[in-house]
Amino acid sequence: MNMERDIEPFIKLVFPTSILGGYNLTPLERLLLIYILSLCKKYGYCWATNEFFSDSFNVSKQTISTSISSLSKYGYIVVKHSNKEKNDDKRKIIISEVFKKRI
Repeated sequence: MNMERDIEPFIKLVFPTSILGGYNLTPLERLLLIYILSLCKKYGYCWATNEFFSDSFNVSKQTISTSISSLSKYGYIVVKHSNKEKNDDKRKIIISEVFKKRI
């Protein structure tokens, strides 16, 4: 038995502790932001869908949509769509420049 195969990989990530106690974020939004940070680490953005996050956190897609909207509203992320339609699957989630300076 190979122990390495039984251990899930993890991502090393540095983020400000203010995320953990941010008064304007719910616990789910904090976790989602940390997950988005890890997904954006390599390229500076991620393509993850609400369904992907919904499956990851075992919550509804609507809950994820609301959380992503909050993260955008509070300036942690920027959401860009490849088409003018908001429900397009080709959205890009980017860490905002303001937040990048904090981390």
